[in-house]
Amino acid sequence: MELEGKVALVTGAGAGIGRAIVLAMANEGAAVVVNDVVNEKAEQVTREILDKEGRAVACVADVATSEGAEEVVQCAVKTFSRLDILVNNVGIVHKYTWFWEFTEEDYDLILKVNLKSAFLCSKAAAKVMIPQKYGRIINISSNAGRYGNPRLAAYSAAKAGIIALTKSCARELGPYNILVNVITPVAATPGLTPIPEEAHKQFVASLVLGREAQPEEVAPMVVFVASDKASYSTGQIFDASGGRYM
Repeated sequence: MELEGKVALVTGAGAGIGRAIVLAMANEGAAVVVNDVVNEKAEQVTREILDKEGRAVACVADVATSEGAEEVVQCAVKTFSRLDILVNNVGIVHKYTWFWEFTEEDYDLILKVNLKSAFLCSKAAAKVMIPQKYGRIINISSNAGRYGNPRLAAYSAAKAGIIALTKSCARELGPYNILVNVITPVAATPGLTPIPEEAHKQFVASLVLGREAQPEEVAPMVVFVASDKASYSTGQIFDASGGRYM
């Protein structure tokens, strides 16, 4: 029970990687706040945890807004009296096209959901974690943020921004015993649907292991980084790309 007694908030936890993370954390003893913008998804995952005698609460909010970010953090505090772990997981691909064909609205939406949400939730969580002098913030980025993906310029820019945000926040929050790290997975998730099948096949073929990770293969790394076993790592990129980044 690596996270016994801890309280965790996972954004975008209704499906894909977020769902796998929140289930794994609950299984390791954490009380969890299950965030999603779709009520049915959040409630379903919460019921899965409660049915296994775990502790969980659903919180439906748009964390890409300051009001939503504050709401989910306060949901943790009001329900479980504290917040120890924040996983900024919510994200979208949205469009797969040449960057010169992106509209300004498309670009703004991708950066808002992927990057601004991580900034706002981290800001809200820091206000709770600093007085505690304890916290773990884990950002889910992507290898697209490390090398850039064609026809995913806005997505790549947002994910690169998450990596830089992680490092800056790690420097600022380190004196308060708050660790901030980032994970860059390559995983099969519902969010990849905008990518055409042929392009997706070519990408998978480029992976050293010849396949994408399943969300359940990413979740244990998140649990490790959130646990006290990673108590001396901050500002670090934990790679889960099947060798892609080599």
